[in-house]
Amino acid sequence: MSKRNIIMISIHGDPATEIGSEEQGGQPIYIKDICRLLSKDYRIDIFTRRKNKSEEEIVELFPDVNVIRIEAGPLEFIPKDKIYLHLNEFFMNTVRWIEKNKKNYSLIHSHYWYSGSVALKLKDYFEIPMVHNCHSLGRVKYNVLEEEKPPFADMRLLEEELILRRANAVIASTPQEVKNILDLYNVTGENIDLIRAGVDERLFRPIEKTEAIKETGLDFEKTILFIGRITKAKGLRILIKALKKVEIDFNKELKLLIVGGDISGAMHSEIESREKKYIKKQINELNLSDDVIFLGPIDREKLPYYYSLADICVIPSLYESFGLVAVEAMACGTPVIASKAGGLAHTVKNGYSGLHFVPGRSDHLAKRILGIITDSEKLREMGINARIRASIEFGLERTVRQIKVLYVSLIF
Repeated sequence: MSKRNIIMISIHGDPATEIGSEEQGGQPIYIKDICRLLSKDYRIDIFTRRKNKSEEEIVELFPDVNVIRIEAGPLEFIPKDKIYLHLNEFFMNTVRWIEKNKKNYSLIHSHYWYSGSVALKLKDYFEIPMVHNCHSLGRVKYNVLEEEKPPFADMRLLEEELILRRANAVIASTPQEVKNILDLYNVTGENIDLIRAGVDERLFRPIEKTEAIKETGLDFEKTILFIGRITKAKGLRILIKALKKVEIDFNKELKLLIVGGDISGAMHSEIESREKKYIKKQINELNLSDDVIFLGPIDREKLPYYYSLADICVIPSLYESFGLVAVEAMACGTPVIASKAGGLAHTVKNGYSGLHFVPGRSDHLAKRILGIITDSEKLREMGINARIRASIEFGLERTVRQIKVLYVSLIF
C-alpha cells in the first residue's frame, strides 16, 4: 500500500533551521521528532515561511519528509507579532506550489494559530481533514497571564475559536490544555484528543556524570541548569533572584548554567536581546557574575550531557503549554523544579519526579532549591522517578502511535 501524503504547517517555526533563537523553540523540535517516526507510514511536506534568499526552497529533513519554504512578506526575519499580516499571501503561495507540483494530500496538520488559520482555508480549498496543535492559547496569555494585548490580539482570539470549532481534531498535550480550551473558548470540545508530547529516549537518556563532565568540560560541586529562550515569559529573572537567596544560605560551590538564547549571525526579534541585557544587568547588581554561566545554544544531540551534568533543572516559566525541557530533563534522570503553571503542573509530578513552586515567587523557588540541592538521597531518588515517569508517560513512540490512530480515523 502506497503512503498517503500529509501537509504539515509551521509558519514561524522551521524544523530545518538551528534551534535556539526566539522563534525556534519547542514547536519545531516537536514537529521534527514526530515526523521522523510518522514517515514510516506517511510522506510529509512541512510548509514554513522563507526568511531569506539564501535559504533553499526545499530541504529533505528525513526520507519522505521535506521542508517547503514559502515566500510570504519580505525575505527577512519577521517577528512573530507581525506574521499575521502575511497569512493570506502564505495561503495563496502554498496553493500555487501544491498545484504547480501536482501534489495530492490526504490530511493537514497545523501548529500554532497562524498555521491553523491558513490550514482552515486549505482544508476548505482541497476538501481534506485538518488536525491542529495549539502550542499556546491566546486567552491564556491575555486572560490568565494578563499579558498586554498586542494589536492583533482580538483577531487571534476570533481565529483560535474558529480553529478550535472547525478542525476535525485538536491535539491537546496536557489535561490543563484541555481544561483551558473548554473553560476559555466557546466550543463543545468533542474534537479534542489528549496526546502528550513525547521525547526521544534514544537521545535523552541518563549519562554517567564523569562522561558528562568530560564532554562538557564543566565540573562544579553543585549545578543548576536552565534551558530555554531568553524571554520574560521563561522566568529567568525569577531564577536569578532565587539564586541570590539560595547563595545566602548555601556555602558550597553552586553554578547556574544557562543554555539557549542568541544564535550568532541569526536575525531575530529584539525582545530576546533586550531581555538578555536586563538579565546581565540583574546578575551584575546581585554580584552573581562568577556563578552564572551563559553557554548559548547547544546542539540538541549534546543536551543530554548537560542534563546529566546538572543536579537539578529549573523551569521558572510564567506559563508553558507543555514543557518539553521538563520531559527531556526527566528522561535524562534529572529532577525538575518547575513553576506550577500551565502544562508543567501535569508534566512534573510534585514530590515524585521534581517539585513545583508558585509561579513568579522567587522566595518559594529558593526554598525549593535549598530543600533538594542539599539532600543527595532525595536528588538520587527523584532522578530515578523522573526517568521512570518520562519513559511511561512521555515516550515519543507512544505519542506517534496515538497520532497515527487519529490520522487513520480521519482519512477515508
